[in-house]
This record gives sequence, C-alpha cells and structure tokens, in this order.
Amino acid sequence: MVGANYGRGNWLVGLALTRSSSDSGDYTDTDAVPRPATQACPHAMDAVLCDGAVRAGDGKVAASLTAAIPYGALQVSERLQLWGAVGYGSGEWP
Repeated sequence: MVGANYGRGNWLVGLALTRSSSDSGDYTDTDAVPRPATQACPHAMDAVLCDGAVRAGDGKVAASLTAAIPYGALQVSERLQLWGAVGYGSGEWP
C-alpha cells in the first residue's frame, strides 16, 4: 500500500493505492455420493450455473486485488474531523 495526501486549511485530500495477492490453499473433492448438503445446488440457483461450480475435482484457491482509494477529511471544529473515502478495485480469482 502506498499513498500521498495534501492538506490546506481545514481540508486534507489524498490517494491510496493498494495491491494484494494470496495463495490460500488447496481443495479436494471427496467424491461422496450423494453429495453433502454443503456441495448441493441451492434450490434458488440455476442448475446450469450450479453444475459448473468449482466443487468437483481438486484444485488450488488464489486471489488478487488492486485498488485506488481517494479520501478526504474536513476539520469541522477543534474536536471534530470528518473523513470519507471511495474506491474502485479490480481483482481476479483464478
């Protein structure tokens, strides 16, 4: 994470940039028949989408996220400072 800010008068504005990634681990299909309820397709879910769920077979779990987060603060009084942030991120879950 890296960022920079600028203050003038009662205002502070800045931008933070962040990048993270993780290789969380592995998963293994137990080949249990019938499937446990945790691996069954929920009734409200489209069966076509559910059949392609990543619950069959073995594999690895990994994720990454990149985000830009602009923020600002206003010193309202000696004892009160208001902060706000918005952001946009993009990630991948291979």
